[in-house]
Amino acid sequence: MKVKYRFEQDDWVAYIEHYYAEYMRQTFIFWTTSISSIIAVLIFLIWLVDKFNIGYFVSLGAIIPLWIIIYPRLQRKRIREFAIQSFDKGKNRLVIGEHNLELTEDYLKACFLGYEAKFDWIIVEKIIENKDYLFIHIFADSAIIVPRNRMENPEQFPALVKLTRQYFDQANAQPQT
Repeated sequence: MKVKYRFEQDDWVAYIEHYYAEYMRQTFIFWTTSISSIIAVLIFLIWLVDKFNIGYFVSLGAIIPLWIIIYPRLQRKRIREFAIQSFDKGKNRLVIGEHNLELTEDYLKACFLGYEAKFDWIIVEKIIENKDYLFIHIFADSAIIVPRNRMENPEQFPALVKLTRQYFDQANAQPQT
């Protein structure tokens, strides 16, 4: 199967957001539990010193849910800003433009800017899709990113995902030699 698509800066930003999503979930759990614990200890200490003032409990108790609501939004905003800055500073601008992806039973081949990269399915780490993208993770921190809405023929997207998963599963089901 051969697929043509256009890659834009928004697609790069979407990949960085996807890449850091797991990291963000882990830090969210750490910070929310840490901050919540600190606030709980502060409430207890204030209670010991001031012998129960309901105002402290209400005000400090309101901070915990606010922190849980605000922190993920701040994290997503920071990640997006980081992605845009890293795109502008680095050579990632070179990936903007037309891309071709060819899938066969033995390999996948990505072409852009006159360059060609061919990968055996066995080195593909994982396949992740969402409603807008197909991420074919080649190494721990790199992926082939196929944006659904910028494909030459967006109706091919479900077939592309299905075939990608099929070839990936076949390669991983075979015994290593």
